Amino acid sequence: MVEAPEFANRLALVITGHVMSGISGPEFVAEFRSRMPQVPVLVLSTTKDTEKEYQGIGGVYNSQTNSPDELRSLVARLVGAGQQQTA
Repeated sequence: MVEAPEFANRLALVITGHVMSGISGPEFVAEFRSRMPQVPVLVLSTTKDTEKEYQGIGGVYNSQTNSPDELRSLVARLVGAGQQQTA
């Protein structure tokens, strides 16, 4: 989907999990970054110290333990920033 220009041009944020079937969160983020480095990625996880696994591929880490208001604020900041970040 990210290779289709009509989709990719409208993509403002990707939200993904840290633990997935078939690929790890860091592997997914690294692959996504190689294709769309300008789109922020929010990684949700309840695992401690997960952010260490994303060092070198960018940004900030966020846990599912945050309140809905905190997550909404973070999403708004990431979409507004349009920076190369991982949250």
